[in-house]
Amino acid sequence: MPLFNKSLFDGGAVICFCIFISMKNIKLPLVSYCGIDFGHRKWPMHLKNCEKCSEEHKKINANFIESWKDKVCNCGCEKKVSPGEVFLRGHSNRLIEKRLEKSKRWKENNPLFKLENRKYGENNCSKRDDVRKKISDNNPMKNLIHKKKCIENRKIAGYEKTIILNKTLWNDKKLLEKRVKTYCSNLSNGKINLKNNWKTGYYIKKDGTKEWFDSSYEEKRMMFYDENNIEWTKKHGIKIPYINDKGLNTFYIPDFLIKINGNRIIDEVKGWIKNGDIYKAELGIKFAKENNFQYRFFLGENFDKIENLSYEII
Repeated sequence: MPLFNKSLFDGGAVICFCIFISMKNIKLPLVSYCGIDFGHRKWPMHLKNCEKCSEEHKKINANFIESWKDKVCNCGCEKKVSPGEVFLRGHSNRLIEKRLEKSKRWKENNPLFKLENRKYGENNCSKRDDVRKKISDNNPMKNLIHKKKCIENRKIAGYEKTIILNKTLWNDKKLLEKRVKTYCSNLSNGKINLKNNWKTGYYIKKDGTKEWFDSSYEEKRMMFYDENNIEWTKKHGIKIPYINDKGLNTFYIPDFLIKINGNRIIDEVKGWIKNGDIYKAELGIKFAKENNFQYRFFLGENFDKIENLSYEII
């Protein structure tokens, strides 16, 4: 004889299923403020129609909100939370610990966070708050007057024609390289002045002549030369040829040419190391060795000389 009857088992399963379905549709009793019993699913409609229950419900909610108004987030940030909340969104201790652990693990595995890989980034002025504010204030997307003025200046200067010309030039590499050569020649001889988002303008030398500076670092270096009676110029005509990452023949133009005790020295001044600066410094050292010059690379506001990017004859 089998341990259980299959027909009885099937019948029991059907009965249990019917009981489960019927229990899902049961309305649990709920006593309102006016004393009427009804199912919990009908409470919102009753609250809408019954004035007494609606007023009592509003009073309880008001007392609940009043009791919660001085409560702050439990993570310790001292910010107020909405009624019924213990943490602000994303402020729970478990999430904070998980985020800190993930950040720590990411920094340990990321080579950019190692100190030996960041030695040129300590004097990066783009991370200073005052510089970032200056860039943000001059952002034409935020300053509508500046934006309107830029658009008008572009129309006057024929900006649309320049875009069409640039597209034509990129299709003709020889013509583009010819224009780049002319532009770099004029730039190295001081016939063209660069304008960028940094501090630019004319510096008046002791002899009354003017020299254009492309950044505050260059202006500060010019003052240093004049204070120490060093002969210097930016109109040196030096342009060092090289091929850029797009395969275009172009030129590297150093910042300064100075003379000390008859020695011709090329000075390069940088606020921080950018992509390609090390390669240009190597080109400058090679040029200095071949043409009996010296080459010095200065970094940051204190003009620290980078020895492995410099070449001097002792």
